[in-house]
Amino acid sequence: MEIWHWWVIAGIVFWVLEIFTPSFVAGNVGLGCFAAAVASAVGASATWQIVAFAAMNLVGFVLVRPFFIRYLDRNSEATKMGVEGYLGRRAQVVEPIDSAQSGRVRLGGEVWKAASDTGEAIAEGAWVRVVRMESLTLYVTEE
Repeated sequence: MEIWHWWVIAGIVFWVLEIFTPSFVAGNVGLGCFAAAVASAVGASATWQIVAFAAMNLVGFVLVRPFFIRYLDRNSEATKMGVEGYLGRRAQVVEPIDSAQSGRVRLGGEVWKAASDTGEAIAEGAWVRVVRMESLTLYVTEE
């Protein structure tokens, strides 16, 4: 087996590893391995293979990785957690929200204490939007 075969095998291993660590770090190392394999296949010395490996890693981390990170995070609104994850979501009223501002809504499989943000009563079964959250109470408006 020639040296360039080992570089290709290492590149494939890093790309398979990238499947399990989706941060495009192992993928960049794999790109570097493929660049070193090309250098080795055309007869470059070990020094130039390492230079090709390092240069491709640099290009990958500066140009390629930021592109993929932006591509993968394009739906980051859907991945918000905590209070921010509830704002703007739809919920269904399971216990009427009366003028005393007490009722319950089902959101994400859980039942939450709810109050009307506008002060209006909201009937059971109505769909509402979460506009804010204070303590463990969701303030909602009817759709």
